[in-house]
Amino acid sequence: MGSSMRTQGKVSMVVPCYNKVEYIGAMLESVIAQRWDNIELILVNDGSTDGTREIIAKYEPKLKVRGYEVVIVDQENAGCCAAVYAGLIRMTGDYFCLVDCDDELYPEYVSKMAGFLEENREYDFAACQHNRVLHQDGKRIITPPYEHRYTLVEGVENYILYDVPTAVWIYMVRIDYLKKIKLIENFNTQRNRSYEPLFAIPYLANGGKLKVFSESLYYFNVFANELSNTESISSVREYINDKKRQFEWAIERLDKPEGYKNRLLRLVEGTTYYSVAQHASNLPEKCQESEDSIDEYIGWIRQSFSPSTKLERRDLAVGITNSWRLLSDVIMRRARYYELANSIERIVCYGVHGKRAQSMYPMIKRVADEMLKPVLYWDLNAADGSELFGNSATVPDFNMLTEKDLVLIFPKADEVFDFVTEHKGEATALSSDETWKYLFYICFGKGNKIEFKWEKISC
Repeated sequence: MGSSMRTQGKVSMVVPCYNKVEYIGAMLESVIAQRWDNIELILVNDGSTDGTREIIAKYEPKLKVRGYEVVIVDQENAGCCAAVYAGLIRMTGDYFCLVDCDDELYPEYVSKMAGFLEENREYDFAACQHNRVLHQDGKRIITPPYEHRYTLVEGVENYILYDVPTAVWIYMVRIDYLKKIKLIENFNTQRNRSYEPLFAIPYLANGGKLKVFSESLYYFNVFANELSNTESISSVREYINDKKRQFEWAIERLDKPEGYKNRLLRLVEGTTYYSVAQHASNLPEKCQESEDSIDEYIGWIRQSFSPSTKLERRDLAVGITNSWRLLSDVIMRRARYYELANSIERIVCYGVHGKRAQSMYPMIKRVADEMLKPVLYWDLNAADGSELFGNSATVPDFNMLTEKDLVLIFPKADEVFDFVTEHKGEATALSSDETWKYLFYICFGKGNKIEFKWEKISC
């Protein structure tokens, strides 16, 4: 087993356990194989009735021989959230991770992430990739690592929109960060089937610094006898609404402005309608309940957006995923651009003598008029007294830029973007494509296809 030349920080690994007698042994073997010696393993037996508790008892001496601290909590069945909470309140370590009792860990799962946090005190948590493992007909089929997409600038929104992973077990978190964000105090112990939002929302919303590893360190086991593609809409709706309540619980307890929280709650609302509708559209046989769920999703779209072109129900039902991608992109960009617009004091248009800038001048002017921000017009080829539609254009002077300036870059060439970003200092710069989108969403307040009805919120 791995050992270190210096003292290792203690990792508190919480494992809620309920009726997984066939699989928990493999999970515990993978814990024993960890290349990290200082582990506090907290096993919470949530009233198992199938022999799971006996397997835990069998492994307890093996875990102690390995050198681990072992804490076993026995409680009457109270649900996964209560089981997780029972583990959280007993932690005494420096780092925390939550592991499902029917999954397995790479030997480097702990050492890779906890080791990084040990060496880099400025980071609050780390995350890894994972493999999906299908167990079927006695075979173990391992898929390639799932590539998680992280965009931490708007991590909470991306998480709600399923663009960053929802699983808790990919994260290793500094206990000091858990205390800072008051995760345990705000934890929901009510009987629910989902606890992921109770972790990810406060992790991502409170400004913690995250390290993402490209390596897969976790095996997520999927068992053929548990797979079902024909679940009723009622059962799916129940599960998704349960998760929605956990999202709402976590969001409402954030120490954030009400406008920010309200926007997140609207995102959760839309994701809920989308998730049920997506399942309904994939069912092999349609029923009235599935048709109703698709209509509910379309109704939410029409309530939140005003399409100028007719939205055909059939097109949305067939392309339900694409429709949500389109809408979520609008939601994300508008929110980000409004926040950016409210944080700057001056707009600098770079490369204004080019055809692209001149073709977009009406939008540039509208931004200047509606946002009441001073606008500078820069171009390397500007001569004394040159103008752009009546406005003076000058040679760039990067020394005058501050963190309150926004530079809109009009030329599309990569070398122009590289040049500006190299010289802009603390100012924010948008590429040519981002500049067009910024002008499109901010200047007009509406697109040619979709009008966004939510209020402008500064966060």
